[in-house]
Amino acid sequence: MQKVLIDTFIVPDESKYAFLDRTLKVQSFLKTLPGFVEGFIYEKTDGESRCNFITTAVWENEEAFENARKATAAEFQKLGFNPKDTITKLKIESKRAPFTKNHLTNRNTNHEDFYGEWIIRRWDHSFSYT
Repeated sequence: MQKVLIDTFIVPDESKYAFLDRTLKVQSFLKTLPGFVEGFIYEKTDGESRCNFITTAVWENEEAFENARKATAAEFQKLGFNPKDTITKLKIESKRAPFTKNHLTNRNTNHEDFYGEWIIRRWDHSFSYT
């Protein structure tokens, strides 16, 4: 089962270009690792949330994800790059969490699936609780 790493960021305007520069370099490195499927950088264009950037990295499976974590840590150490220091210096707030793809997302029905008491709808529709 694929493993997805999702990071959310609150990046001050004055740190935006330094953040994007570093993020693009990290994404470029990740793409070279075995088991990498895809990754994206999303920038918020509208809405109420303070979060203005999201990054994703999708790995073929748990093993590829764990190997990538180790390889990335080794690469950062070799380069003398400390992500925590950079985040602090740029006054960025971040949260990171690994996810797995929900089995319901593989279904293609008339815009909704029933899962217990929850109705899960495609992203172009709202979520609701029954």
